[in-house]
Amino acid sequence: MKPGLGMFRLPKVIANQCERTKLLSEERQHVWLSRINRKDFKNLDHIRVCGRHFISGKPSGLMDGGNPDWASTQHLGY
Repeated sequence: MKPGLGMFRLPKVIANQCERTKLLSEERQHVWLSRINRKDFKNLDHIRVCGRHFISGKPSGLMDGGNPDWASTQHLGY
């Protein structure tokens, strides 16, 4: 991994705020998992994605759904 690139946790589902936040966070987690494209994860708390998989080097915010870094798009390996 290149120096300066971070590791980012799989986004959690946010259930204790408004319904929009819950739905967006569920969708985002689903998109991240589908782009990771692995079926062998046993514990979602341990999943990390390297900054290399994001255009800017890090994921955008939850409410920034139009940003290509909302979920990984680079070097996906498939």
